[in-house]
Amino acid sequence: MENESLRKMKEKFGLRQDILKEFLAEFLGIFVLILFGCGSVAQTVLSKGALGEPLTIHIGFTLGVMMAVYMAGGVSGAHVNPAVSLAMVILGKLPLKKFPVYVVAQFLGAFAGSCAVYVLYYDALMNYTKGELAVTGENATANIFASYPAEHLSVLNGFVDQVIATGALILCILAITDRKNIGAPKGMEPLCIGLIIMAIGVSMGLNCGYPINPARDLGPRIFTAVAGWGMEVFRAGDCWWWIPVAGPMVGGAVGAGIYFLLIDLHQPEPDRRAQTNVQDKYEIITMRVKDTGENGILKLKEPYVSSSVFRLFLGGEDTCTLDTLQLHTLTSCGFNSSNPLIIITHGWSVDGMMENWVIRLASTLKLNLVDVNVVITDWLSLAQQHYPTAVQSTRTVGKDIAYLLGSLKEKYQYSARKAHLIGYSLGAHISGFAGSYLEGSEKIGRITEFVDAIHTFTHERLGLSVGIKQAVAHYDFYPNGGDFQPGCDLQNIYEHITEYGLLGFEQTVKCAHERSVHLFIDSLLNKDKQSMAYRCSDNNAFVKGICLDCRKNRCNTLGYNIKKVRTGRSKRLYLKTRSRMPFKLYHYQFRIQFVNQMEKIEPSLTISLTGTKEESGELAITINENISGNTTVTFLITLDKDLGDLMLLKVHWEGPALWTNVWNRMQTIIPWGSQLRKPQLSLGSISVKAGETQERTLFCSMKNDGQNIEVSQDKVFVRCKDDTPKQRKRKHS
Repeated sequence: MENESLRKMKEKFGLRQDILKEFLAEFLGIFVLILFGCGSVAQTVLSKGALGEPLTIHIGFTLGVMMAVYMAGGVSGAHVNPAVSLAMVILGKLPLKKFPVYVVAQFLGAFAGSCAVYVLYYDALMNYTKGELAVTGENATANIFASYPAEHLSVLNGFVDQVIATGALILCILAITDRKNIGAPKGMEPLCIGLIIMAIGVSMGLNCGYPINPARDLGPRIFTAVAGWGMEVFRAGDCWWWIPVAGPMVGGAVGAGIYFLLIDLHQPEPDRRAQTNVQDKYEIITMRVKDTGENGILKLKEPYVSSSVFRLFLGGEDTCTLDTLQLHTLTSCGFNSSNPLIIITHGWSVDGMMENWVIRLASTLKLNLVDVNVVITDWLSLAQQHYPTAVQSTRTVGKDIAYLLGSLKEKYQYSARKAHLIGYSLGAHISGFAGSYLEGSEKIGRITEFVDAIHTFTHERLGLSVGIKQAVAHYDFYPNGGDFQPGCDLQNIYEHITEYGLLGFEQTVKCAHERSVHLFIDSLLNKDKQSMAYRCSDNNAFVKGICLDCRKNRCNTLGYNIKKVRTGRSKRLYLKTRSRMPFKLYHYQFRIQFVNQMEKIEPSLTISLTGTKEESGELAITINENISGNTTVTFLITLDKDLGDLMLLKVHWEGPALWTNVWNRMQTIIPWGSQLRKPQLSLGSISVKAGETQERTLFCSMKNDGQNIEVSQDKVFVRCKDDTPKQRKRKHS
């Protein structure tokens, strides 16, 4: 009955968000640290040394830190020190978005701990000071709560003291917790970290009492300022207060850098196969796999222990963990061997948390395909490492997936052709490795038998990029050129904050890279608006509109519904998209012939199209090339709506500013100026090709006044009378 009541209480009041749990853990951890640490100082000072000495203070802080780590270590990692949190951010072990939350919790916890010590020793404090709270002098008591410099200490030496002491703290903590090093025995880490504090105290405490923790020093100092000691706590020691705040932060960064450069960078990855708990080169790659071994079985030494966790997606956010060594768990989880299998694999992780897109993609697949098994590969324990380290782990995770598929073949005769691997970021590499570890004639339907890749963030900075431009699949898609995506610029951060709250900034940073996933999801959600891409040599040629041809598999559908055509060489396909879902845009190729143009110009046109379904509205076109003689210009326009069969084209030529000014002046000065001939553009053939339908429409002047356009004039063209559907179909069949 008690257990049931406790369960209900947890369900009702238990926190669901990890960041809130971590906030409380950091708050309580440093509260305990201050209670024991500053409490030992108070006992020593207020008893005038009768019940304490420097060694007992060292012991008090040692035990305080040890208890704090035991208390908060399993929840937040027990940083209880902004300098430690900063070091973890630098090393990629704490996401930047959590850093301010940790620091606020640490300062508030230190402030609350000081309040507890003050209340605990209030009577003793009043008896010792006779009610006069002093910062300096024989009866000074502010040093119970915060650090103050010795008389011999200069500001520069004090800063260096804090950098060195805190750097030593970080170096030792990293060594103790490094599993690639000897490390401390499991469960003994808090004791070892406490002993680090003892070592620093007995060797580096002379100058200022080794604060080495901005929250431990500034939080109590603020408390003393409001509790009766006044603003002198900030002025004392030539405004000493900022040294134990800034110095430890610098020391934390220095310590983290030194350990990484001298130790961590050169250590090989440990063998993680015995562990059961748990950006890269191209954005998303989808595949189906080779079959396994001679008998369809992956040849691996038994027993094989997976480094990854596989979760069968059930719906909503519910998943069921599969045990690759006990495949009967598949049946209990609801795996249906008659249905296809889709395995989703995430990429590198900064914060060790599963990204939202994973569940969204799984849910979309399950909802739209219905009869399908969706499995999520969870390799967060390996992914939340330095990027080069995570890259080294991709082969291990690929082998895990291969073993799962091989086991399915062996136990259930489940054909690998029914498997479809979807990998994002480093997950794409993992999917590729999974296929390479499977041997035999039968292949995984969509990975080694057929591969398609989406490149959305190949933009280079300082010679580096998250994605790669080179083709790696049968079909390689480059939305918007592949280097960056619309709606992902910094000016979109306010939109992202509105949609995602505090995570908006993070969303802006990863927007272009993650767009590949959302393009794939879009192909499932908006079946009536499938994005079409077209084969082209490069993006510059594509934006000129010369690549909207679908003959001989020169175009294909982006996403899940791609037409799977194996080719000997990779095909590069380009397309334009919107900034939001649905991403589809309709592509139109304009081809305009300029006839007998005497002067070299770069004409600026405004065009509008009218079809049987929609109107395009006015579209400004600038032709960035000199037009002279007989020239044919081709360019691409995109629209977010289908116009239907094109019926009418309106063109407005805004002549060069010089021409316009001269013409207007002539009309004002010369009475018969209106009878002079205006500047003209002479147009030959005009055609518009719709990429999605492959229909080309020829346009002729609406009036029998030729194909000339005067400056600042609107000219209307209609579909030529002899441009019939039959002719168009014969021409492009």
